[in-house]
Amino acid sequence: MKTKKLFLIAFLFLALGSVSAQKINDDKVPEDVLISFKYKFPDATITSWELNADIYTAKFKLSDQVGEADFNSKGLWIITKYEVDEKELPSPILTYFKDNYRNKDYVISVSELQKTSGGETYYYIMLKKQGYTQDTPIELQYDLTGKLLKNSDPEKNKADNEQKQDAKQDQKKDAKQDAKQDQKKDAKQDAKQDQKKDAKQDAKQDQKKDAKQEETQDQKQDAKQDQKKEVKKEPKQEVKKGNKDEEEVAEVPQKTGDGDKDVVAAAKVPAVIKSYYTSRLKKPQAPFGILKIRNIL
Repeated sequence: MKTKKLFLIAFLFLALGSVSAQKINDDKVPEDVLISFKYKFPDATITSWELNADIYTAKFKLSDQVGEADFNSKGLWIITKYEVDEKELPSPILTYFKDNYRNKDYVISVSELQKTSGGETYYYIMLKKQGYTQDTPIELQYDLTGKLLKNSDPEKNKADNEQKQDAKQDQKKDAKQDAKQDQKKDAKQDAKQDQKKDAKQDAKQDQKKDAKQEETQDQKQDAKQDQKKEVKKEPKQEVKKGNKDEEEVAEVPQKTGDGDKDVVAAAKVPAVIKSYYTSRLKKPQAPFGILKIRNIL
């Protein structure tokens, strides 16, 4: 903000200097102003003084440089301006002038290196149309490298503003497109990750199912083999020989006095003999009486 204000003040001084500035003698310059000038430019030679409102301007020479310095009535230094030949300007400044204004009949009327009390240093250029009466000249301000800082040209500012707006719109469009592309990429990546997770889960479930099925089949096969082994290992029933009085009772045919009818009487006989006689009873045989198994054996 300070630079902008000083820039406007300098422009007003230049624009109104030829009309309102008055040359004054040294004796009309306040002592505070003279002391401040000598302190700031001890080796400078004053050529003249001018008064513009409450601003005192000292025009001087310092070595081979021609300049002027502005002070207020209290002796406070405001700005110093050194004349700079057009050929000594940085090349970016000349290139900008040639590309934008020379073909429009503009010429460089003022070229200065200005230093402000705010600690800023910059090139100041004033452009005027050659052969035309111009109410408002074009003012340009550059840094020491030749980078444009300010331009008072309304047409140029309008074009620059339009370019800035277009640039902002382009940035917004690019940002939206980038956002959409990023969303698509993220969606694809999420889908791939979900697919991988689903595939892993499905694979685990399939493995578990296969393992269970294999385990079930193995169990069935083991059960079948165990059954076969048990059948093979099953021992034959043996008949224990006990006392004669404890022998099992078997039924044997007995001949009675009722003709050819066979009857079965109970007698104590071993189980082996019982099965033997049972098998013989199935075949037709002649009836016979009760036999004691003991005597047969």
